Amino acid sequence: MPAFLAYQNCASAVDNLAAYYFNNITIGEAPTSPAAINLARHIADCPNLFPEILKTLFEIVLFEDCGNQWSLSRPMLSLTIISEQIFSDLKAQIFGFTAIILKSDASA
Repeated sequence: MPAFLAYQNCASAVDNLAAYYFNNITIGEAPTSPAAINLARHIADCPNLFPEILKTLFEIVLFEDCGNQWSLSRPMLSLTIISEQIFSDLKAQIFGFTAIILKSDASA
């Protein structure tokens, strides 16, 4: 049960962070609050942060025995709407990786 709560709390935190970023930074206006400015600066310094989190969430849902996939859907949606290009790139990577695994399993 503690692992379930940890997944749920982490998923909620990621969802809140991504939603805040989307609502306060990606809308097109320059961020005005100190928190939004600091978050925008941090994401600019770590541009792979959101894509890596989204990739990890997809890997958990697709490749692990995870009984709480529903709790991961909200942060996945929030991260996806931040940048549809990131989602498209990740989807291509996942499909390519899955195809390689299927080919190696078929030849074995």
